[in-house]
Amino acid sequence: MARVVVVGGGYGGVTVAKALDDVADVVLVEPKDAFHHNVAALRALVAPDWPARMFLPYDRLLTRGTVVRDRAVRVAPDGVLLASGTRLTADYIVLATGSSYSFPAKADRLSTVESLSRYEAARSSLGAASRVLLLGAGAIAASRAAKRQPIAKATQLKEKNFSTCTRSPTARGSSHASHSPWDDVAFSSTYIPKADGSKRPLSIPTR
Repeated sequence: MARVVVVGGGYGGVTVAKALDDVADVVLVEPKDAFHHNVAALRALVAPDWPARMFLPYDRLLTRGTVVRDRAVRVAPDGVLLASGTRLTADYIVLATGSSYSFPAKADRLSTVESLSRYEAARSSLGAASRVLLLGAGAIAASRAAKRQPIAKATQLKEKNFSTCTRSPTARGSSHASHSPWDDVAFSSTYIPKADGSKRPLSIPTR
């Protein structure tokens, strides 16, 4: 069976890893302990019950594959060198390192517990403010202004029920021991663009 090493556990990385879990030996390399649903991150600044819903633990993402908590420091055609010194051999490598944004748009801690503390501290600080200045009136600023209305009415940028997230992951923890929070996450089909402009489903040869 072909081994696929996926570097990065963001939206692209988890989608590819989960899609190939049944047909390949998948190894997902990610330093954090949980996937962060950052599209909905700004809501965590005003909704106290929201932060815990943004983090899905990687330990229940794959059925057959493996998640390695480490950083990739070097990528070669036949493998990936990790910060710990471990070298992962691979038949295929998927680079899905994603992008980086400052907190609170994205969590800046490797531990979910530390990230939750960061969001709680930020929410408390925002709640204690009498006025908040938002620079810009795009989707993110409008969303934050709308979500902040219950805390402070002094925000001058107003928008009604604006949301950048149409579906959120299930909160961590479930009343059913066999249930995984990943079971409720819908992944978009992954396609590879072709030269003629059409697309074909992502697949990998099995050995």
